[in-house]
Amino acid sequence: MSLLERHMIDVTSVKDPAKTFSLMQMNCLADHLSDSFPECPGEYLRWDFRKVAIVEELTRFSPDVICAEEVDHFDDFLEPQLRSRGYAGIFQPKDVDGVCIFYRTSRFVLHSHEVIRFREHIATAAGGKAPKQVAVVAVLVPAGSALGDGPPPPGSVCVAVTHLKAKPPFEELRVQEVDVLVRRLQTHYCGTLSLPVLLAGDFNAEPIGCSPIDGKVWDHVYRLMSERRVTIDDSTFEHALAVESCYRDYRRLVNADDAPGAVEPEYTTWKVRGPMHEYCRTIDYIWYTPKTLTLRRVLSLPSRDAVPPGRLPCATYPSDHFSIMAEVELTP
Repeated sequence: MSLLERHMIDVTSVKDPAKTFSLMQMNCLADHLSDSFPECPGEYLRWDFRKVAIVEELTRFSPDVICAEEVDHFDDFLEPQLRSRGYAGIFQPKDVDGVCIFYRTSRFVLHSHEVIRFREHIATAAGGKAPKQVAVVAVLVPAGSALGDGPPPPGSVCVAVTHLKAKPPFEELRVQEVDVLVRRLQTHYCGTLSLPVLLAGDFNAEPIGCSPIDGKVWDHVYRLMSERRVTIDDSTFEHALAVESCYRDYRRLVNADDAPGAVEPEYTTWKVRGPMHEYCRTIDYIWYTPKTLTLRRVLSLPSRDAVPPGRLPCATYPSDHFSIMAEVELTP
């Protein structure tokens, strides 16, 4: 498959290549969810067609770390494929599919990891059911480091991935899930361990200034992440984890003019689910701690003209979400 053209965009100059690494984020579109795209020819939805392109997309820019969601062929496909390309991975299912973190073994070694199951922290969601969403948090140390029970050595980083609850009615649940996750990242990983933090995932939440859906604006999660405080339905949530969105920071630093005034890319997902149901939204993010990491490059998004009328997936792209990627440098 010839994938949609993309390229890396310089943001700031690298000072020390040895302290620089990259992270890619991608919702891969689970195989069991790939049958609801009426504008996409069936041949491009089949797993045998998409799986090769997914691996190509995940690896064509040689990221050092990969965060992925909607993964339902980890053991029988993705893990062996990426292992053969020099990666090791951690996978956590939430039901049929799940989230994972891969890291290039020539760059990093796994020091430790934990799984955060939101149902253990949030009693019930809308409808009275406990949430099934999860997050995986990994501490990655430089390759060649001696592993033991001690604290992570210099050059280590904390990477977290999650996939928050979908659909507009669950906005408060998404806020609760983010609240649980960022509090853990702030108190233990950024606080106790003093690590730089990267948080990636499909947040199913739009940025500030997004268009209303069903008469409401669903930007509470983004506000909680970027402003560290938000009120929804008379409940106030706040945290102390100072993070920036990589793509928002890129647009601020280079004064991007492809969409003046926007704080994020115009879209990270673009799909047609039926008549009058076309979704062009930004809901995927990479967040980073700017006090300990400096943004160096980001991956471009395909232009509107490059996306076919049937949108995603398509013959030249295997998922309904575009991958995003950032290169950062550890700050002394």
